[in-house]
Amino acid sequence: MLSDVDSVSSWMSSQASSLQVSNVKVICMAWLKTFIDSAGFNVVATYNPPETLSAADITELLEIAQDEGVALVVDNLQIDVEFGEGIASHVGAEHLVLTNFPGAIPNTETLPKMLQYNAEQLFNGTVTWQSTSSLKAEKVDLQNQVALFQITTALAVIIALVEAVLLYARRKKKVTPK
Repeated sequence: MLSDVDSVSSWMSSQASSLQVSNVKVICMAWLKTFIDSAGFNVVATYNPPETLSAADITELLEIAQDEGVALVVDNLQIDVEFGEGIASHVGAEHLVLTNFPGAIPNTETLPKMLQYNAEQLFNGTVTWQSTSSLKAEKVDLQNQVALFQITTALAVIIALVEAVLLYARRKKKVTPK
């Protein structure tokens, strides 16, 4: 089993490096922090079981998520799978659910398989977030281009109208007998 855990750890390091996950900011359920840290992610805040949180705690998590530009919000399957979803949807982050018990999810019967599953969730969530972020940035860029095109077109129409009025006035002036 130790060999399998070492193999998963090596794979995690390789994935973390290629995806540059040290730049990926995460808020997670406190009991998952150690694993997420070991996968190379930047955990900026944690939370205890949702039923123990005050309104002030939740507000603080939302502020941290917004201020830090959090990419992933990670819940623990055995505690709650909806709390992090609210935070994630509020700030545009990906919501993930990890497990801390082997066998709780199909194909996670052993510790190495569970670690592999959890790491895959983190890395796949990162790829999704990176793709979504790129698409959002491209959308903003395209919206800016459309706005610029609309302004330019409006100015061209105004200039054409002014020129048409001036040409009409000049032509009328020539046609008018003296």
